[in-house]
Amino acid sequence: MLAQFRNARFYVILTADITIFILAFICAYLLRFEFSLPPSHWAQIRMILPLVLLSKVIIFFLFGSYRGMWRYTTINDLWLLAQAGLMYIL
Repeated sequence: MLAQFRNARFYVILTADITIFILAFICAYLLRFEFSLPPSHWAQIRMILPLVLLSKVIIFFLFGSYRGMWRYTTINDLWLLAQAGLMYIL
């Protein structure tokens, strides 16, 4: 489990995942408020985003989403991703 921290590809995947999540989070706010966000909502995003991002990375790490190679992804891995996603929503 800790061996993945020595793999440079792990950090590339983690960085890409964090970047995509930040963009998705901001786009969700923009869509919700019809692309017109007052400054108070931007302040709310800056306050909430670190907490949500940290919890997302921890949950996905605990469910094993960052383990292994994507080339050999199985149905079991897909099930773990679905569980992690649902756990994050709940």
